[in-house]
Amino acid sequence: MATYVKKGDKIKGERIPCEARKISNPIPIPKSGRHKTQQIILKNNAE
Repeated sequence: MATYVKKGDKIKGERIPCEARKISNPIPIPKSGRHKTQQIILKNNAE
């Protein structure tokens, strides 16, 4: 399994489990048509 640690590194997947001490509020991001996604930011000890 690869480890991504540089700013701007991205991971892609159907489901991505993660752990962190702090998680931001979800931010809705508009996509095509009625499809929407959410963005969260993991802080402090994100794994």
